[in-house]
This record gives sequence, structure tokens and C-alpha cells, in this order.
Amino acid sequence: PESNNVMMLNLLLLRFVNRRWSEAGALERQMRLSLRSLSTDHQYTLHVVERKSTQDAAGTSKMGARGQVSALSLMEFEVGMDKAKKAHKTCLTTMRSFWKLAGKRKESAQLDALLRDL
Repeated sequence: PESNNVMMLNLLLLRFVNRRWSEAGALERQMRLSLRSLSTDHQYTLHVVERKSTQDAAGTSKMGARGQVSALSLMEFEVGMDKAKKAHKTCLTTMRSFWKLAGKRKESAQLDALLRDL
């Protein structure tokens, strides 16, 4: 009997417990063909399994075998974090400058009075 619950359990076991990816991929394709007949929770589970397998594959290709971090990937990560920190700091200083200028203008006093009245 081909119950959706049994097929989903089989897919999860093949993908994450037994690590038989080719059989799991074939079962995913078969289930994707009948996606409209699956319940919402089964559709979501299939989506999560697909995303997890894609992320695992991407992690393996970027990090090396079995997710080990290489020196190059670590260096690329550090460069990305430095860029993000610099952009964040620039954004904060720009916002601070904006509000300093806005505070010096006479219109801001009128705006404050208007907001108090509301």
C-alpha cells in the first residue's frame, strides 16, 4: 500500500538515517509529481527535505568533505563579516548625523509640538 505517511517516512529514513541519497532523490521526484494530492503538512515536509539536502550539498562543496572548514572558506567568511561590520558602522554613523542635523532645525521643534498635541 502506498500511503503518503509511509512514503514520507521512507523518504526521511533514506535521506537522513540511511544516507542513500540516490534512492531518496528518486522518491522525492516521484512524490513531487503527485504534489497536489499531498496534504499541506506533507508538502511542507517535502519542501524542508529538499532545502536541507540542497543546503547539505552546498555546505559540502564550500566547506570540503563532511562539512570541514578549510582555511580558504574561513578567510572568505571573515572578509564577508568585516565588510558587513564596516557597512553597519557606516549606516549607524550616517543615521546619527542625520538625526543631529534634524535636531538642529527649527522645524523639528514645530514637529515635536505637533506630536505632543496629538
